[in-house]
Amino acid sequence: MKLGIVVVAWNALDYLMEMTKTIRSAHPHIIIIVDNHSTDGTTEWVEQQLDKEPNRWALLIREKHFSCGSNRNAGAELALELGCSHIIWSAEDVLLHRNCIDNLVAEHEKNNFLLTAGVSLMPYNLPEYWNKITEPLSKYLAMDYLKWSSQQNTKEAWIWLVKNFSAIISQKLDACIPHESYDSPAESVVACVRQDFFDKVGYYDEGYTEVAVEAVDLIHRCNLASGSWENRKAWSTQLSLFFHWGGGCFITNEIDWRSHHDKIMVQSYERYLKKWGEYPLAEKWATPVPQPSLWDTEDTYEKLTRAAKK
Repeated sequence: MKLGIVVVAWNALDYLMEMTKTIRSAHPHIIIIVDNHSTDGTTEWVEQQLDKEPNRWALLIREKHFSCGSNRNAGAELALELGCSHIIWSAEDVLLHRNCIDNLVAEHEKNNFLLTAGVSLMPYNLPEYWNKITEPLSKYLAMDYLKWSSQQNTKEAWIWLVKNFSAIISQKLDACIPHESYDSPAESVVACVRQDFFDKVGYYDEGYTEVAVEAVDLIHRCNLASGSWENRKAWSTQLSLFFHWGGGCFITNEIDWRSHHDKIMVQSYERYLKKWGEYPLAEKWATPVPQPSLWDTEDTYEKLTRAAKK
């Protein structure tokens, strides 16, 4: 077994440096950084890691900016070329539990899933852990961290937080005891597949501009490849936990996340409706987390459907 851990990076070097410190596995593995046309020194930093550990790192430089699906596909293709038996997709703005990767692979093999995803630690799924982990952040900010993170905060403030609190969060995350339970994998940014996944399901649809809908599309195809909903073979396991800062590349590239998210979500939702006819219900697949502005007062599906059909 050899793991290819694919991480897409786009001008978020401070996040990436902290994230890679949390990559641990007892299996042979290679960290594949897909540099999505960064200009912040990401390429040079990864090249330094390559010089130090040439057998543990690989770098794929994109000549222009591509969608997340395109970058994840490119990273997976490189992993296959390098002889990896399993691909672990991750994001640059996460911190992994010490057993996140190996538990993910173990659950994937035990259950013979097509795709197994990790679970982001959040207040709605593991509130007791969330409160302990974010307590230092809230104390420093003098307000609830989740409330602070939902506001328009500066790039400098976020970077300072990531650089100074990642080690604390990782230490607290290490002490968590994950639960053995499963959920929809559509929202997770950490997922495991085997090399035969692409013959059975295919790659990410690169036509989507919103990663959440790309993932829903991929999971839908996993369901189709499983034969039936009852026999579905795409799940996420809380034995594989991670902390997700969220929006790292938007923050570091100083993009107005809310207006950007609203626009591309409608575009992606329209593509999904044309392709599959209807959007999956919440009780079947997790849907993109409702955010302010587009979802303020009306039902998510009704509002998105109306916007997409205009």
